[in-house]
Amino acid sequence: MQEDPQSTYFVIERQGHGLPDKWTFRLVQRLDAADGFSVLVNSKNEKILYVIDVFGFCVEPEESFYSIPNQDTGNTKALSSRRVRGAKVGPDAASKNTLSVVSGWIKHCVDEHERCRPPQTLLPSRILDLGAFSDPNNIRLFETHGVANYEPYVTLSYCWGSDSSVHVKTTHSTISGHLERISVKDLPQTYQDAIRITRHLGIRFLWIDSLCICQDDLDDWTRESAAMQQVYAGAYLSIAADNAPSSTHGFLKRSDRMHVSVDLKVADNNSTAPDSSVVDVPGYVFEAPPSKTFHNRCWLQLDKEPLTLRAWAAQERLLPQRVLHFTSQQLRFECNCHTLSEDGAEVLGRWNSLRRGGEKNFKDIARKSRISYNHQMWYLILEDYTNRLLTANTDRLPAISGLAALFQEKMNAEDSDNVVDKTQDVQYVAGLWSNALIEGLEWTSFRSRAKTPTMPDEFPLPGEKGYIAPTWSSASFEGRSAHGNTSSGWADLAVPTGFNVTLKNTQNQFGEVVNGWISLRAPMIKMELSELPEPDEDKLSGYRRNMRLYTPRGNRFGAYSSFDGLSGQTDETRSWVKSKNIFALVLAEEKNLWYSTDDNVSYHALLVIPIEKEKRVEAGREEFRRVGTLRFDSKCLGDDEEILRESSGFVEVVLV
Repeated sequence: MQEDPQSTYFVIERQGHGLPDKWTFRLVQRLDAADGFSVLVNSKNEKILYVIDVFGFCVEPEESFYSIPNQDTGNTKALSSRRVRGAKVGPDAASKNTLSVVSGWIKHCVDEHERCRPPQTLLPSRILDLGAFSDPNNIRLFETHGVANYEPYVTLSYCWGSDSSVHVKTTHSTISGHLERISVKDLPQTYQDAIRITRHLGIRFLWIDSLCICQDDLDDWTRESAAMQQVYAGAYLSIAADNAPSSTHGFLKRSDRMHVSVDLKVADNNSTAPDSSVVDVPGYVFEAPPSKTFHNRCWLQLDKEPLTLRAWAAQERLLPQRVLHFTSQQLRFECNCHTLSEDGAEVLGRWNSLRRGGEKNFKDIARKSRISYNHQMWYLILEDYTNRLLTANTDRLPAISGLAALFQEKMNAEDSDNVVDKTQDVQYVAGLWSNALIEGLEWTSFRSRAKTPTMPDEFPLPGEKGYIAPTWSSASFEGRSAHGNTSSGWADLAVPTGFNVTLKNTQNQFGEVVNGWISLRAPMIKMELSELPEPDEDKLSGYRRNMRLYTPRGNRFGAYSSFDGLSGQTDETRSWVKSKNIFALVLAEEKNLWYSTDDNVSYHALLVIPIEKEKRVEAGREEFRRVGTLRFDSKCLGDDEEILRESSGFVEVVLV
């Protein structure tokens, strides 16, 4: 915490807060199950408490709660010392004592967690055999040829890195050699580290994508990428090299922590006890920055780790039953029941648990919505996924295809009143779901990662170079997107009348597409660019908010638009809007259920423009493309609100 004597505020991790008239400090037990305490301070209005520092207690790794005793040395620990959850974090994540904690985590999960047991899964079609030779310096690529083999295996989730010259890959020219022998010392350090950890766990087989998929064989890549769900979901464990920016860096080294030796007083029964049952245990105290601790104990965020920037890694983290995270700070073990940390912190549940029985934990934190838990989870995952990076834009759909396959299974299995037609299977529609098309269309684009500025009507259409997905799919947008909160006050106005998606390769129904369309019957209103000034324009210091659009009989001030790929406004973007026939395709109305007034209704719409005849997917059919979103209310619509209430205002629209 920092305090400026000349100022009226204090700073905690770059956040400013008003100075109180009188300081009041509180020491409270940590909320993340770790041994230790948090330091809280009052705010200026006395109604809010801020965490200004967090301290933890720990012992040597071999003395910690989850460590598996070394039976060879006859090491027996006092019960009291085994009550301390936290282990001292050293610079080497692969030290013998640290890995004894990892083994304890996994053993506890295997023995106690029924929801974490992976389905009986065959070995992938190719896998690295770490026990093929007596010499540990050699391994080989093993092909199963469809022979049933249910031995456990480990998967690796990692960053390839930008230097392709150092990648070791299986290709047409190397596969025969890899099937005979691979020298471990010739592999990148991240691969070597993964082999070391897998062997320590007593597992013989390891799956690494660059070696187990033939990288220059399109058919092989398509077939194997379609099997990602089975590969990762069936793994005994997945190793996540979170802290390694490339395959050459390795992931076993991390920054050392400062620990101060102390004697910890520990009760034998881990609760309030008479002095006679409390013993002194040699231990340590350490500082844990507030931003690195879990106050709400509901999910584990690993932002700022290199692996969290990689789009493929999203499903590689979500699909396995168990993940061992090697972060820059410490080891973390994530399973369907909880997440454990080396220093003793625990996150209850798993917000991204995709297994039956995990719904309750997610529902506790999910936004109130009229749609199903599965749809809400899918939208949250997409929001995280679209904020990550891909080397090839064509991977936007394939890189999440494993999760899509799993979600389709879950949606078809769920017994929910939200399923529109239980007589038909739920279909995947290029990132959307057939039983929730209207909500699926209502996504908003945010930060664009396009290398050159792109107008909303410049995203490629079917047949054009660079085409990825239909304009109504968030996969068409290069950047972050998010779905709005479809609350219980939401009601569809638009009605889907048909859809179709043509796959690039039928081996993966969740992969790349060559075109797609959705037809809707919905209200559609012509929009114009508002020329009225901002009421506080003199205070904006040159900043220009998003452009405002209005309807012919509506309020001329209009409503703020959100055009895909644009932020704010310039003379160029205003000129672009004026040159286009822009329509609001109204998807739904949303009532604020906290208020009962009739005018407390907002409308959600897509901004669309007609497509030129020569670019249409189907000749003779009028087609539209999405260019953004708009939200307006009754006051903005004025007399044009009648269009939403009359059947004559509804038209048949085809989006591509």
